[in-house]
Amino acid sequence: MKILYLSPLIPSLSGNGGKRAIYNHILNLDKPRIKIDVIMVDVNGSNDALPKFPENVKAEVFDRALPKALSSNIAKITALLVHFFNRLPRALRVINSRSARLSVEEALRKKNYDALVVDHLNSYGLIYNLDIPCPIIYIAHNVEAAVISDQILNMKFWDPMRILRWMDKIKVKKIESKICRQATAIVPISSADAEIEPISLYRDKVTIWPELPTIKSNYWKPNKEKCLLFVGSAKYFPNREAIEWLASTVIPELRKRDINIKLNIAGTSRDEMLPQFLTEGVNYLGFVSDLELENLHLNSTLFICPVILGGGIKIKLLEATSYGIPVVATLESLRGIDYLSDHAFRISRNNEMDIQAIADLLSDHHKLAQISRNTMSALNFKRKKRIALIEIIQNVVADKS
Repeated sequence: MKILYLSPLIPSLSGNGGKRAIYNHILNLDKPRIKIDVIMVDVNGSNDALPKFPENVKAEVFDRALPKALSSNIAKITALLVHFFNRLPRALRVINSRSARLSVEEALRKKNYDALVVDHLNSYGLIYNLDIPCPIIYIAHNVEAAVISDQILNMKFWDPMRILRWMDKIKVKKIESKICRQATAIVPISSADAEIEPISLYRDKVTIWPELPTIKSNYWKPNKEKCLLFVGSAKYFPNREAIEWLASTVIPELRKRDINIKLNIAGTSRDEMLPQFLTEGVNYLGFVSDLELENLHLNSTLFICPVILGGGIKIKLLEATSYGIPVVATLESLRGIDYLSDHAFRISRNNEMDIQAIADLLSDHHKLAQISRNTMSALNFKRKKRIALIEIIQNVVADKS
């Protein structure tokens, strides 16, 4: 079987959730007699080295189509003009590289692919308005229009960017509907996303493939520390809102109960935060290496994810459970992670009740160990039960032949 695989970024073992998810998806296709051509766009302009792919994967990288909007005044003006006169939302315009599209067209013309995988909505920018001669499998990371809606709600009413985001939302909704109509199969990586339009309108095409982490060789064990861990960049608005709540409300109140309690935040540095959130007991660690991140998971007492904005599955939670560290999270953060919802310690952001519950849990080693064991057991069961991603694609191809 030959597969053409489209990625809107350079996949990676580390970095943001999208990078890790796409890399895991490609690895899941590493099966005998499967050949994969991957066309990806360096959306971050980072020139990062490619990760180690299986031997059956041939990868090609292209530069993004537009400069970063804040890189210069000309880039800002260009971005604004294109925003008003182009029917594609910005995220897809950035991916819509002429050279990458030409490469896709040439590959489709010269090679007889059995399937084309569009991993994440943004990848659709590479085939928008193209005639595709093979089945399209759309792997949906989020319902992007719902994410933009949350972003708009979190913006100041008088913020001029609200108008631009509203315009983007309208465009995204049209594109999401278009790809769902065109796709032969839709593969949400979260059960929650399958219930949101437009995906919910195409239930006959939907196969949920739950995103699950690989269990790490090093496991978390109960310790005497009273340390919370949050992972995420404040550049992404749901993370910033959660960090601000932790730094302004949770940690000050927890430290009134026990001065030894602290919070480590990986992925956000001090200079990214306003002064009022540089709270005593909150350590902003900025970018950390994979080894440092592993040590943070293994040596913290609790992983906390109080995110309430943004759609899609929280990869940071999946990563945390792969180490076995007990998780404290909101209902919104747990949505779509079925194996974790029954075992995570749930908070509702009712400040007084949540803070006392977290303080009690930090001292309850028996309960922490029990949460860890139950979570690992549920994850193991879910991994054994999950169908392989390649099987979903093979079934689609078999049905079409």
